[in-house]
Amino acid sequence: MATPTRRRALPRLAALAAATVVAAGALSVAPATAAAATDRPGEGIYAGTDVSDLVLTIGADSTSRNLAWYSSRNDVHFVQVVKEGEEFTNDTPAIEAWRPGKTTSLEYNQFATLSGLEPNTTYSYRVGSAKTGWTQPLSFTTGAGTGDFEFLLFGDPQVGASGNLAADEAGWVDTVDLATQSHPGAEMLFSVGDQVEVSFNERHYDAFLAPRQLREMPLATVNGNHDVGSKAYEQHFNLPNVNKAAGRAALPTSSGGDYWFIYNDVLFVVLNSNNPDVNAHEQFVRDVVAAHGDEATWKVMSFHHSIFSVAGHYKDLDVRRMRESFPPLISELGFDVVLQGHDHSYTRSYLLDENGRPAQELEESGQDLVEANDGEVLYLTANSASGSKFYDVKAPDAEYASVINQENIRNYTKVDVTADTLTFDTYRSEPSGGGETNSLVDSVVLTRAAEEPDPVPPAPEPDPEPPAPEPDPQPEPPVPDPNPNEPGDKGPGAGETGPGEQ
Repeated sequence: MATPTRRRALPRLAALAAATVVAAGALSVAPATAAAATDRPGEGIYAGTDVSDLVLTIGADSTSRNLAWYSSRNDVHFVQVVKEGEEFTNDTPAIEAWRPGKTTSLEYNQFATLSGLEPNTTYSYRVGSAKTGWTQPLSFTTGAGTGDFEFLLFGDPQVGASGNLAADEAGWVDTVDLATQSHPGAEMLFSVGDQVEVSFNERHYDAFLAPRQLREMPLATVNGNHDVGSKAYEQHFNLPNVNKAAGRAALPTSSGGDYWFIYNDVLFVVLNSNNPDVNAHEQFVRDVVAAHGDEATWKVMSFHHSIFSVAGHYKDLDVRRMRESFPPLISELGFDVVLQGHDHSYTRSYLLDENGRPAQELEESGQDLVEANDGEVLYLTANSASGSKFYDVKAPDAEYASVINQENIRNYTKVDVTADTLTFDTYRSEPSGGGETNSLVDSVVLTRAAEEPDPVPPAPEPDPEPPAPEPDPQPEPPVPDPNPNEPGDKGPGAGETGPGEQ
């Protein structure tokens, strides 16, 4: 296992990053793994249909999945679903999609929900219609629905940010392919925001949606500052339990809302931090935790703008305001970890308290097992998954940062969930001076401090024994008369003649 680059070793890291910038930039263009399956409009699975931009997204719980896709005509579309091994026929039941309306690209978006899915089951599905044509069949597999599972976390793909869209797409596809091949047991993909560089650019969305895995594994997305500026984000991602009144964006033409879902035994609450006012989110978060917190073994929050990172965004006004206002709510409601992006560098915090300060004096920099008490939270900031953009470290001595890494190379994180631990393993998606492809950048296990049993009250003192009752006084025995034959008494034989008397 590679030794994580810790805060105390940052001067060495800074030199390493500077030495590898050119190499990393070159390597991010060429995929490091075998060619991955990708899908482009009009090609592959879409050939002969008017369908594009199909994506499988997370459902409200483990028994459901959502779908979204675009169509070039305003025709009714359907989803057909069968179990693995079954064939599609004209009689296969079809779920009619609903059409929220025209897209920003003047196409039509179609949404559908698959519910009542059985655990540990592989399904095949296709979308379209007999009139418009059906996509080629795709498949996905459900998990157990409870207990242990893994998911894959990606920071800021932001395809298009480098100015070379093809290179950004290649880096993104390569990272997703490497992560899913290396961890075939992963059940979900999670992107912490900035899917694209330009919010309304459909070529950027085509590039982001290119990996075939986005149609075969459920995707959860976070609304980033590069996503929020148009309705395209809402139109591309059919997300569950969205509350558009919560955390809404500033403009009516932008994408807003917070959402939540439960996967296995984890409650995920995802906020639109493009509105940095905690009051815009607080009631939503409180209501969700009150209604569903008891169903969850762990509570995970995610929003795009990292409040505990170390690159240039750490000093932005909106981030500074959120750093002050969000931690009290997060700690109070018992969240265990917060997943973030935005700063295009890797930062793992210490366990932080409700004031955003290190909670445990004895926690060491880079400690690989951390044990949280109530109200103590781990904050994780993911680096870029596509390699389209990186930011230099600007706050190497931030008191909240336990591990900092910036090698200007693509990363991804595998999250392993059990009843007792959350394990975060962050990997290099390409080689650098810090390690080879798929070597560890950082690894940390989060567990909870054992709850102290309620104190046992002392046994009640036994009632004192009542005093023994005093015995009734006995009458004094009669005192014998010392002169029993005093005159006037009748002695023995009185009235009789005694001996010698005549």
